[in-house]
Amino acid sequence: MLLTGNLYIPPGRALWQAAKLTFRPQISRWGAYHHVMEASCPRIMSVCSGNICRSPSMEVVIRHYFPGVDHGSSGTGNWHVGQGASPEAIATWEDRGYQHEHRAQQFHPGFFEEFDLILVADSGHMKAVRALAPNDGALAKIHYLREFDLEADGDVDLADPYYGTRKDYEEVFDIIERSVGELHRRLQENL
Repeated sequence: MLLTGNLYIPPGRALWQAAKLTFRPQISRWGAYHHVMEASCPRIMSVCSGNICRSPSMEVVIRHYFPGVDHGSSGTGNWHVGQGASPEAIATWEDRGYQHEHRAQQFHPGFFEEFDLILVADSGHMKAVRALAPNDGALAKIHYLREFDLEADGDVDLADPYYGTRKDYEEVFDIIERSVGELHRRLQENL
């Protein structure tokens, strides 16, 4: 079954069916009425380079839209393992009302069994994570976050703000919120 033109969910493994998704209404920080998923929803792993900027920011937003499930984030590299998120990433999400405790970890093949969907930040991460996939089922779980960005215009890479300014972090977080919101909407629509 196709969720989008690029997102393939294997037959019999449709996320919204396998996860037995349920919804409850909630007021967003903008005052708009939307639904968030309760306990039984897809487990989502987000992946970036060092697991201190993009992927923990993705995890923060994913936890907001898909609460009650042990989502995760990781990096393709091991150079920040055990460290917290970057101060700029934390400041960006806290300014928007999100709270999250984070310790960096490296992506490992066991995550293919633990998670239903693996969202990567850019093409380098896609290549690294695909190289670790043990089978076609695992490959089918890997997708770019920006596949769900209605403003991506074909650009699948989420820029790395690590050496950038606070404005760069804000722009990346805007893309993350927009993309995760659209992922949530599409999954809800397919219930």
